Amino acid sequence: MSTFQRIGELSGLIGIPPSTLRFYETRGIADPIKESENQYRLYTPNDSCRFLITKLLRSFGCSLEEASRIVTEGGIQETLGLLEEKEVSLDEQIRTLTFIRENLREYRRTISETAALEDSIRISERKGFYRFSSIEEGEIIKKRQLREFASLWMERLPFLHYSMKLPVHEHCTLNASEVSWGFSMDEDYILREGLTVPPEAEYFPPSKVAVACLIRDSAGFLEPEDIERIKWFLEGSPHQLSGPVTGNYLMIFHSEGRDRYLYQISCKII
Repeated sequence: MSTFQRIGELSGLIGIPPSTLRFYETRGIADPIKESENQYRLYTPNDSCRFLITKLLRSFGCSLEEASRIVTEGGIQETLGLLEEKEVSLDEQIRTLTFIRENLREYRRTISETAALEDSIRISERKGFYRFSSIEEGEIIKKRQLREFASLWMERLPFLHYSMKLPVHEHCTLNASEVSWGFSMDEDYILREGLTVPPEAEYFPPSKVAVACLIRDSAGFLEPEDIERIKWFLEGSPHQLSGPVTGNYLMIFHSEGRDRYLYQISCKII
């Protein structure tokens, strides 16, 4: 067997496409010799090892520049340091993906449980959360700081909720014009991530709530019939209501040839 391989032979030997090998060469990972007659690249076993370790490091999440530096000039301690960095990075990715998986499961469960409440209510424990409004009484709030927070919080999907708030007055009186729309985020997540809460945000502590389902034919503002349905839910609760109606927009679905919008609504009870 020859000590040298041409690029096609080396590609078949180590399982790396010729185009990738050529690209790696541009990063200084290998410097093949060229036949004097036809200028074919000729690779040595040393080149093979460099390519293989480069692919290995890339599989651990190293950049091509990092891998190139290791295989061309890195020592053992530098390699160990880089691998430790990638381990820390992978731990953080695993942590984030675990949170997302938990949130996905909770989202599925919330949709299922809320849809099952179309003609009833359920008593539940609600987590503490922070909420700020971006629309009040039909008008967009134009404070620059709130707009910036909305953009920052939106980057935290799927841990962000698009939410509504509707004050409950004496005798369960509700007024559609008083509804506000905005964003909410669980207190646990905010504390865990060390996020900043806008000064205008309202805090809702953990509490027992009456939970109901609201299915609407439009994504616009609440209509009088929506208010009547919420009142029907709340008046049907055997508990004393204490606090505003809050709700999260959960999903859009299609039924009977039209779009429909699913909300989970809740009100603190005592």
